[in-house]
Parts: sequence; structure tokens; C-alpha cells
Amino acid sequence: MDSIPVEAIEKSEFELLQKAREVYNPESDTLLFDTTNFYIH
Repeated sequence: MDSIPVEAIEKSEFELLQKAREVYNPESDTLLFDTTNFYIH
């Protein structure tokens, strides 16, 4: 698999956010997603 279909991105983002909320239980008044460390090889 070389790429993720565009149609799957929104679902993946939602599932990732739900899992992060389960594991870390962050306060919901502020949520920041930092993409500055994103690396593609």
C-alpha cells in the first residue's frame, strides 16, 4: 500500500482523535495537533 485513499482520511482522523481521547483524556477546552514533525521518507 503506497497511499491512503482520500475517502479514508476523515475516518482515520476521527478514529485517531477518539483513541487519543481514550488514552490521554485531555481537557477539551484546547486541542492542538502539531504537524511540524511530520516526516516523509
